[in-house]
Amino acid sequence: MGNSLGDNLIHVLGADILALILDELFGEISLTDFYSLALVHKSFYEGIRRFRGRSQTFHFGRIPGPKIARLTRRRIQDLLDSPRETSIVSNIRQITITSDRESEDDEAWEMPCLGNLKIYGKWAELLNLIAAIPRLHTLLFKAFEPMPSFLVHQLERYHPTARLEIQNWTRHADDADHTDPCEIALSKSVNLRSIHADLWVSEARIDLRLSALKRITASAPNLDEVKIHGERDSMGDRSRLWGIWDSPSEQELCDMDMAFMPETWCKNSTKSIEVLGKSYLVTLNDFVEFSLVENLHIDQRQNDILYAGGASLLGSISFNSLRCLTVVFPELFASLVDLENVRGMASFILQCRPLESLEILESTGQNIDCQSIVRYHGPNLRRLALFDSTNSRLEAAVISVPILKSIRDFSPNLENIGVNALFSKNESIDTSTLSILAQIAPLRIVRLRCGSPFGMNRGDDTFENSTETYGSKFRASNGN
Repeated sequence: MGNSLGDNLIHVLGADILALILDELFGEISLTDFYSLALVHKSFYEGIRRFRGRSQTFHFGRIPGPKIARLTRRRIQDLLDSPRETSIVSNIRQITITSDRESEDDEAWEMPCLGNLKIYGKWAELLNLIAAIPRLHTLLFKAFEPMPSFLVHQLERYHPTARLEIQNWTRHADDADHTDPCEIALSKSVNLRSIHADLWVSEARIDLRLSALKRITASAPNLDEVKIHGERDSMGDRSRLWGIWDSPSEQELCDMDMAFMPETWCKNSTKSIEVLGKSYLVTLNDFVEFSLVENLHIDQRQNDILYAGGASLLGSISFNSLRCLTVVFPELFASLVDLENVRGMASFILQCRPLESLEILESTGQNIDCQSIVRYHGPNLRRLALFDSTNSRLEAAVISVPILKSIRDFSPNLENIGVNALFSKNESIDTSTLSILAQIAPLRIVRLRCGSPFGMNRGDDTFENSTETYGSKFRASNGN
């Protein structure tokens, strides 16, 4: 009787409603729990079948062997050749492309319709797969090689609304000029949503990577996330590498940089920025409308003292839409820690609109007024991290009781917190920290990085799961 009633209720939902429910559940619960739903009812079983093979990863590099790219091509072709009733091609929603570096392939041909571009055989099956998938949501290109222009065009042709994310963005050569078709295609791609570049010091005489990246950032119409890591080099660095007579002049660099840029451009509406050092913010200021940025991550461990414009920029620009801010300060006892710079960043935090998420990492309460920051942002905060430091065995890095009490009193909506704490003498987590955190009613996740006051470094240990349970016990015992 009960089963019959359940059958009727499930059928009332209909296939379309059930599909929407499964779409919401997918990614929100573990895959084990999700696929266990197939045992509940045959309607669930039929609905879950379409999630099989939803995410596919293809590796085109030389590791673990020189033939790996050809094995990947064969695997893709097998997917394309599968009978329709057993094929998972129609289920695919995300493709991830990886490689360790550009791999050689004997097969290559020129395409007159694409300006005689060379198309390497290793991509042929992938091009066909992109055309065969009915609805692709995301293409994640994590390869350590440029994304071919014909792959960019194929994605736009068959999936104009799909999300293209470029990680490990690289160029064929650091000193290549502005005519690279791969970069031109990316700069015009309607699919490009995210780009992540590592621009560490180059050995090329003229490093044009930042110039190429600026063109993409300025021109890509739907770009909403930019991440730039790497050490900014100076003319002095170039002189040491190439000698004072062979290093490029400022005018030469300027001329080559301008060759990348269109005659006119508008600032784009990028929503998320992550940079190593404030100097990259100065670069992005010409291309990004900072008033629309919602997520900002500034890693100050990069020594960019020579690029002082970053500090003044933060004081003059209004991040009117900012919701989430992460600041990574220099290590606690780094030799070049600039305390004025640290305090300037603390002042910037207090100038921001009230935030929903705030992370202040690798710093101490001795350098910034954390209580003022908590009082100002606390009412809006959903997520907070303070002093999450790898040097947490040091007492200076541990969050103080007054700051914890401020968090409790001024953050009534806090759901997620990460702090440093100490072990007590019996190697258990310091109960004073947990007892205060347990009084924050909405708190669901506690992330404690624990160090020992007796010199044993436990800085890499985290206790997210155990402290959630421990906090619940405190809450129960306190009647909260």
